[in-house]
Amino acid sequence: MRSSAIVRQKAHNTLATLEEYLPRGPLWDRACKNIEGRARSLKDDPPRTFASLLGIEGSIAADYFRVWSCLSIKWEPLKRYPIPKDWSTYRFESGTPPRNTAPG
Repeated sequence: MRSSAIVRQKAHNTLATLEEYLPRGPLWDRACKNIEGRARSLKDDPPRTFASLLGIEGSIAADYFRVWSCLSIKWEPLKRYPIPKDWSTYRFESGTPPRNTAPG
């Protein structure tokens, strides 16, 4: 199986997950449209370089995780360890490397 076919199958699996588990809305609609278009382009006009393929795969993942930002997360608070307010939603930050929180 060619690498573009693997990423195309991953795109179809991503669409199935969106369909079954995530709530509909403007972000969902846009993500599905974008992912469907990218899956179609992988079949009709496969990328010529591995870097281009990784870019398409990354775009598919970004669209998927962007939909998560509309979800609220319900944690069970513990008396000794309260849940921070900013943990109640998923914050999507595309292209931003994680901050190094280690001292030093």
